[in-house]
Amino acid sequence: MWRWEIGAVDELQDYIKLMCKTVLVIFDEIAEEARKIGKSFCFPYAKDAFIALVHDYQAETKWSHDGYVPTFEEYMSVAMETSSFDVLLIISFIGMGEMAGREAFEWMQKDPKIMKALNVIGRLMDDRQLREHCPSTVECYMKQHGLSEKLTLKEFGKILEDAWKDINEEHMRPTAIPRDLLVLHLNFARASYLFYKHGDGYTNQEYVQDDIRALLIPT
Repeated sequence: MWRWEIGAVDELQDYIKLMCKTVLVIFDEIAEEARKIGKSFCFPYAKDAFIALVHDYQAETKWSHDGYVPTFEEYMSVAMETSSFDVLLIISFIGMGEMAGREAFEWMQKDPKIMKALNVIGRLMDDRQLREHCPSTVECYMKQHGLSEKLTLKEFGKILEDAWKDINEEHMRPTAIPRDLLVLHLNFARASYLFYKHGDGYTNQEYVQDDIRALLIPT
């Protein structure tokens, strides 16, 4: 049973208490900022998205503890959510003012095609390696299809290409929400590609330092 309250943190193990308290404080700040701009209605969407994210993290943790390697499809049904883009985009929508009305949040809850494509890109770009502590997309696909790591990554290239086509298609066609909101999806996909095209650029700065330098220092 999920409890969204600071008092429930005391029931957790010590190593996780600080993290949970920090998350709850941040979400309280988000709720307050939403209230200030007259968008209190949108905060429950962010909270529900975060609860769903934690639920999917729990599923991945159970796989790890059980030593279970799911099928690629089973893994992606969870891992596309743990890319965390759903939470990040909904919070971004809160800051977009009147442009992101209630219909935009309802649209996001329907998991539109552009959102699915973004999550595919986020997950496959971030997860293109074998791991020791838990299964990855690579391991699941290799085991299910009997392919080598090299051939699996080649297949991933095709899946990523299709996802980019979906993002471009959805960004260009008329939708029920303003196109400026769809730009957020496009930019999150671009950032994911930038930081993971050579490796884990979030963890290892050498993968992205040239791109960051080119952005900040005029030639």
